[in-house]
Amino acid sequence: MNANTTQKPTAHRGAENPLPGRYLLWPLYGAGMENLGVDDRPIEVDMPVCGPDQLLVRHDAVGLCFSDTKIITAGENHPRIQGRNMRIDPVVMGHEVAMTVMQVGENLGDRYKPGERFIIQADIYYKGVGMAYGYMLQGGLSQYNLIGPEVLEGDEGSYLLSVKDTMGHAQAALTEPWACVVASYEVVYRSAWKPGGAVLVVAGPGATGEYDLGAPYTSGRGPAQVVTLGVGGTLPARLRECAAADGFALTELGAYDEGTLAQAVEAV
Repeated sequence: MNANTTQKPTAHRGAENPLPGRYLLWPLYGAGMENLGVDDRPIEVDMPVCGPDQLLVRHDAVGLCFSDTKIITAGENHPRIQGRNMRIDPVVMGHEVAMTVMQVGENLGDRYKPGERFIIQADIYYKGVGMAYGYMLQGGLSQYNLIGPEVLEGDEGSYLLSVKDTMGHAQAALTEPWACVVASYEVVYRSAWKPGGAVLVVAGPGATGEYDLGAPYTSGRGPAQVVTLGVGGTLPARLRECAAADGFALTELGAYDEGTLAQAVEAV
C-alpha cells in the first residue's frame, strides 16, 4: 500500500512543512484547451519571496467552475480579461479556493499567523478596479501564491474569510458555489422600481404594440427620474400622469439612435 494512503486527513494541515524551491501552476495563454499549460502539462515556477505587506499561501483545494470554462472559451475576449495579452501575461484560473498561510510579511504579523486557513471572496475590488481572483489575480490552479494589498486592503476590507479547523479543504473550497445554490433559493430580488431611483425605458427600432407600466410601478413609491427613449403608443401619456401625481422627473427622448441613446445614458 502506498504510504500516502495511510496519512490522516490532518497531514496536509498547518505550515510546518518546508517550502519547496519551485511549484506548479496551470497558465492559460489564450482561448482553447490547447492553450492551457505547456504540452498539456502544468509549468514549474520559482517560489516567490513574501514581501512585508504580503502573505505566502498554499492552495489546498480548488473547485472548477463553469466560469472557468467561459475563460477558456473566450480567452482575451472575456469581459474580465479584455486588454490583457495572455501570451505574455497568462491567466491562472481558480476562484473557489481553500488556502493555508505559510509565511506572513513583517507588516502583517499582528493580523495573520502561519497555519491559519482561509477561503477567498473572489470578486475583489481595489481602488475601484475589479481584480477577481483567478482572473486578474493568480488563482487556485497553482500550488502557492502571494496575497497582497489588493486582497487584504480591498475596497470592502479583507477578502479573506477564515475557515474552522474542523472543516476539510474540499469542504471549504465548495463554500462559494454552495452559497450560490443557497442564494438562488433564498435571495429576495427587488421586483419593483426603486423608490427615489432612476428608470430608463427603451423601445428599439421595430417595437410595436401597446405597453403598460405593469407591476414594477407602485403609485406613491415612484422613482426620482424616468427617461424614455423611442417609446410610443399610450405609455408616454400614462407616464406623464404618473409624473404629475408622484412628482418624478420625466424626460422623453425621440426615436432610438446612437445620438438619443447617448443622451439617455447621460440622463440617468
